[in-house]
Amino acid sequence: MSHFRVEFAHYRCNRGANGIDTSGILLLQYADFIAVCSGAKDSASPGHFTVQGSLGYARIMDTPNICGQAEVVLNNGQQYHHQPSIPNHMEYEFQDFRDCYMARDYARCYAWLDIAHTVSSVLEQARHSANIIFAGDENRPQDGVK
Repeated sequence: MSHFRVEFAHYRCNRGANGIDTSGILLLQYADFIAVCSGAKDSASPGHFTVQGSLGYARIMDTPNICGQAEVVLNNGQQYHHQPSIPNHMEYEFQDFRDCYMARDYARCYAWLDIAHTVSSVLEQARHSANIIFAGDENRPQDGVK
């Protein structure tokens, strides 16, 4: 699925007094499309996220890290709704980790690690594009981004 690989990430943000970003906009360039993400850690507004496409949209009516109630609405009128049945949003993840471990499903484990590495790489590229420097950066070789 190389067409879902981020080719370019650019982040612009507002910063608090400590220099850490409090809100911002992330532009992600893919081979066939772009995505724009916005977020604000300094707002009390209700969280949500929406993925809009040419066939319809998917919306999570909660913060992206929780992924609670969800809906998919297609242009043809079809609608799908999901309400989590487990109150703790992390329980699903721990169940999946347990199942993977118990089944010794290493291919699935390494696929998850690949996703985590890809996400981390995009976040690093975005952070550097906004000149967000962490204390540990001074001890690591830089890739030319200051």
